[in-house]
Amino acid sequence: MLWIAPGTPVKWPAGRQLAIPNIARGGWTFEDAIWFGGGRLMLAEAGASHSTYVMWDESDELLGWYVNLEDPWRESPFGFDSTDHLLDIWVDPDRSWRWKDEDHLADAIEIGLFTTEQAKAMRTEGERMIQRLEAWTEPFDEGWENWRPDPDWPLPSIPDGWANLKN
Repeated sequence: MLWIAPGTPVKWPAGRQLAIPNIARGGWTFEDAIWFGGGRLMLAEAGASHSTYVMWDESDELLGWYVNLEDPWRESPFGFDSTDHLLDIWVDPDRSWRWKDEDHLADAIEIGLFTTEQAKAMRTEGERMIQRLEAWTEPFDEGWENWRPDPDWPLPSIPDGWANLKN
């Protein structure tokens, strides 16, 4: 599990949104930012090609769940790394769901960032998560929407030289 609290310092690509061709080229720059909005609890299962986020708004109301399709998390000097698969699933508090960013995945296939076979595997992983969602099994049925962090937890900091660390 990983908790991202409002106010947490973060690094993300300059401009925050990258066009798919820019992702394929790599080498983008990062900018300093502060996590805004509500908190996010990221739940990862060892070896799974997804993580599930529980997300709240600024007033601590549940926004919903977000299934992020991605490579399994790998340990790194700062915690964990992964590669995003672009295709995601949004789940509202009423349990209705929808695919998200299908167009991004199509663009990535078109320019060769992912193969058609990889995209099929990504969608299959998403379909497995939809089955779990519709059956309301873990992680959806575990009460994570009621979890709250210890209010005394300090915000983390980003150490100098973070971009030069190697696995």
